[in-house]
Amino acid sequence: MKTWLFAVLESVIALLGLAAYLFADNVVLTASAVAAAACLGVFQSLSSARQKTRLDAFQEQQFQKSVGAVDEQLQTLQEELIPPPWPHHPTVSAVLRSRFGEQACSLLEEYDRLVEAVAVGRTKAETLTNEFADKVADWSVGPYLQGLVCLMNEKVGPAREHFLAAQEAQSTWIAPWLGWATAAARQGRWDEIREQHPHLNGVEMLPYDAGDEQSFIALDEQERETVTDSFQQAARSLGNYYTIAELSRSKGQMFDSRAEFKKAA
Repeated sequence: MKTWLFAVLESVIALLGLAAYLFADNVVLTASAVAAAACLGVFQSLSSARQKTRLDAFQEQQFQKSVGAVDEQLQTLQEELIPPPWPHHPTVSAVLRSRFGEQACSLLEEYDRLVEAVAVGRTKAETLTNEFADKVADWSVGPYLQGLVCLMNEKVGPAREHFLAAQEAQSTWIAPWLGWATAAARQGRWDEIREQHPHLNGVEMLPYDAGDEQSFIALDEQERETVTDSFQQAARSLGNYYTIAELSRSKGQMFDSRAEFKKAA
């Protein structure tokens, strides 16, 4: 019942009781009016409590629906994530030839050996990767490969540092950014992902994989399409990490607001 209706009823009963006492000298009627007012007060309290319970239940239901919607979005975004990809082999080969001259063939053989070692889970994969990275120290592929191997071995902290080093060496290559976001997410560094995400900081990323425009143009059409598709998939995953970071913060704020509301109630 409405609060104003309770007030009207209580006023009417009080007036009837007062009239019965003053004008009719009717103690029984006065007592009945008092009892009725008391019962009405109790009923009002029970009705208000029941109404508050229903309101609280409705608010909780709406809150859970909102949380469920956010969780559904988070699950969809997470399912679309891809791991940091291996460098495009023809691009690696082209860059080695252009940058390392006569050493290119032997370096490419070392690269293939370490890739095979990682694929079959050999214990020496990390050693081979470190040796290769030392030989191509001024190229982003070195620290990037170290980051990949560390990530596969659950060495998330070192992996993140290697990916950051690869970013410094070649900021236009999207794969180190995806590797960094992957490692940062596993460490729960969502604030870092929000604040340092390249999409927000004007970092230009190009679809040339670990190479440059020249090495990209030198590829045949099918390989260029492969590199472009890989770039688009990595960009989508990188964007998903930022969206997940924002949604996770919003979800946390929802729980904080509910706790504050309950405390104030």
